[in-house]
Order: sequence, then C-alpha cells, then structure tokens
Amino acid sequence: MTPPPPPLTPHHPSLLQEKSAAARAVTEHACSLGSHFAPFSKICVTALLPLVSFQYSAEVRVAGAQALSPVFDAACALAVDPAHVCFAKVPGAAQLPQQLFGSIVNTLVKQLGEERGEPETLVELATAISDVTRSAYVHIFEETAGMHVAKLALNEGRSLVTKLTGLVGECLERRRLLFDGMANCGDDEDEIAEYEEALYAESDILTPLVDSIGYTLKCAGVGFVPVFDSVLAPTFGKFLTSAGNPDTRARFAAVCLFDDCIEFLGAEMGSRYAPQLLPGVLEGINDATNDDDLELKQASVYGVAQIARVAPGAMQAVAGPVAQQLYEIITAGPADEDEVSLIENAVSALAAMCVFRGAPFAACVGGPSEQAAIKEIVLNAFPITEDETEAHVCHDRFADMVEIGDPCCVGGVAELARAMKIIGTVLRACGDGDNLAAPSTISRFTGLLTKLQSNPNAAAAWGLIEGDVQSVIGRAVQGVQVQGAATITP
Repeated sequence: MTPPPPPLTPHHPSLLQEKSAAARAVTEHACSLGSHFAPFSKICVTALLPLVSFQYSAEVRVAGAQALSPVFDAACALAVDPAHVCFAKVPGAAQLPQQLFGSIVNTLVKQLGEERGEPETLVELATAISDVTRSAYVHIFEETAGMHVAKLALNEGRSLVTKLTGLVGECLERRRLLFDGMANCGDDEDEIAEYEEALYAESDILTPLVDSIGYTLKCAGVGFVPVFDSVLAPTFGKFLTSAGNPDTRARFAAVCLFDDCIEFLGAEMGSRYAPQLLPGVLEGINDATNDDDLELKQASVYGVAQIARVAPGAMQAVAGPVAQQLYEIITAGPADEDEVSLIENAVSALAAMCVFRGAPFAACVGGPSEQAAIKEIVLNAFPITEDETEAHVCHDRFADMVEIGDPCCVGGVAELARAMKIIGTVLRACGDGDNLAAPSTISRFTGLLTKLQSNPNAAAAWGLIEGDVQSVIGRAVQGVQVQGAATITP
C-alpha cells in the first residue's frame, strides 16, 4: 500500500503561491468595489495581517501589505457615507476604520523594522503604511468638521512616529554610505550606475515613510505638538539645510514635515518653528542650492506660503527677494508637466505674500501699479487645480477679492470676464467631482455670480466666456434665483 504524501510545509511553493494569489484577489476586489467591499474589510484584515509578517516569502508579505490599503480605504469610504446601501449592514460601520487602524499600522511598521529582504519589499511595505495613513486623513465625518475616521491616541502616535523616524534614519544612513561608495568608484560608469540605482531605491523607501509621518501629524492636529517637539524637531531640524545634511532627500523630508507643522499645528507652533524652517526654504527655492531637486523646490515654495499665512514676521527681512524669486518661477512657466504643481504653489505663495486681503508683504513689490501687476500675474494663473488644500485657501481668498470689488476682478470688461471664468471653472470642476473649493466657498461663488449680473460690464464680459463655462454660470445663477423665489417670508 502506497503511504500518503507528507503534509505540505508552510513554505511549500504551492502554498506560497496560493497565499499570494488570494491576497492579490482581495486587492483586485477591494479596488474594484470600493466602499461596497467594506462589509468584508474586517475579516480580510484579520486574514491579511499574518501575511505581512509571513517569514517564508517576501512575495507573500508584499501581497498582504498591498491588499491592506484598498481594504482599509473601503472601510473609510463607507464610514463617512451613512446613506450607503451597505452602511446599515455593517455593525458599527462608522467606527470600523478606527477599530482596524491601529493593528494595521503597527503590524506594517513592525515588519518594516524587521524586514531584511530586497529594497522592493521595503518600498511596498512603506507604501502600504503611507496609503493607510492617507486614507485615515482624507476621510472626514461631514457632520463633525476635522474629525477623521481614524487616528491614534497620543502615546500610540508617538510610538508610531518614533519607529518611522528611526526607519527614516536607517534609510538616510544607507544613502550616506552609497554616496561615499560612489565618490570612491572613480570613472567606472557601470559602478556609478549601480550606486545611482540603489540611491533611487532608497529614495522610494524614504518618501512614503515621511508621508506616513505627515499624515499622522495632520490627523492629530494640535494634539501632535508634544510629538513634534520631542521627536521630529530634534531629528529633522538638523536636516533642513545643506550644512546639516547635503543629501537633498533628507532636506526634502525635513522641509515637508516642518511645512506640515506650520500649517497644521497652530499659530504658536508656527511662530516657534518658522524661523528654523526659513533657511531651509530659502535654500530650497534657489536653484543654486537645491541641486535641481524639483520636489525640494516645490516643498520649499509651499513652505513660503505657510510662513506668509501663519508667521509672516519670520520672513520680514527677506520678503522682497523671496517675492522676486516666486515671480521668476511663475513667469518662467512650467518646463514640463512635472513643474505644473511647482508653478501653482508659487502662485499660491505669492498671493499669500502680496495679493490677498491682509497680505503682509504687498508693499514689498512697490507702489499701486506694481501691486496691480502682481495681482494680474496671480489671477491669470487661477484657478488652482493641482493641490486641493491650496485650491480651497486660494479660491476662498479670491472670493474676498471679488466681494470687496477689487479692480483686478471687476474693474473692466476683461477683469470681470476673468473673474467669472475663474468662478465658473471652479464650479464646473466641483460638479465633476474635483474638490477645488469648500462648500462655503461654492455658496459664496454662486451668490457672487448673481451679484455680478448687475455689473454694467456684465453683458460685454459674458461674450468673452467659453460656452461650457457660460452654461455652468447660467445654471448656478438660475439655481440661486429659483431658491430665492421659493423662499416664503412671513
């Protein structure tokens, strides 16, 4: 009698393939179904977490990590949609992301610390934790502004960020060793290419690690202040300038996190850390000192906008030269698609410095004619479409300009047509699902369009507006009129 075959071991190739295939199938279903997949999120997370730390196969670990992101995102999407057909079918649907979040990020960061596989595995694990923390940040309960569907308690957040910061440090140290090795390889082009490839791989690990810290900071808001003070500022503060670290990716990471501090952690933190951030952004926006790193330059321009809004006093002494650099970035235009976001960030920063109501440095560009010229440059670049956060801020401040009758918005036929086109384009984009303005700004825009109909130049301006934008404006005005007609007063 033939004896039965021995049982398969956990690392048998067929079992490994089954695990990977099952995780990939979950990924495909969660991505395809979105929030409709949420009823299965909890059971899938329970099954996927052991795969992330599965010791016998990096392929299985990667497949498990990749699946966690869309599965968690599905739960987040359902949590903020009580009208969803699946909402009532999932007990505690609104709390589900919070229940899953801690175990997911802790499992991922633990495996990142223990992973000894190929760089590609580290990239996928780091990307997964970035995607999960981003989902927690972008999904907000509508009825409670600023309340994210999931976030960590202070001690848990401190622990996660401390571990992530340690991983960033390890990554930067590996990059330092690679730079040292490349400096000693002479003219051997093949060897230089190998070092450059390894540096790119480490950069691909670094970026999602820093993003994960940033999303954790943004979710926590002012509650994150003690963690920034004790963990991030001492570690990343020394990386802000080339004197602290010549690696531009280290500088980029530091500028990003200090930008987030100024923007999200309150005015007191902004005033405290803006002076420390300023030398970093001055190096970053200067092509002579940014090593042609576009992301560093863009993050530095973004930092200028945050300092101008929150702690303008920190840049009083350099406002004129900074405004000039922003002007040059804008007027040069994008060299390619990669630079479009840089140009828009420069427009937003220059507007914060010199254009919007209460702009702290309007006088630094000269007299009324020079100020008007700067306004023209900024408004000709509107609307903002690449960065939703900046779009919200800029379009709301633009509504202020129209509301007070700024001549650059309503002073003549061309100015009025431009203002109406900006408003109409934003409303059209929002109608198509792009989040370019807050609901309060959209409401202001529709009211302003109605008001602008009585402008003496309205008829002439209307002829300068494209047909599809005319249609959007017409529907918006008609909606306000119908709404007003339906209002019954006592």
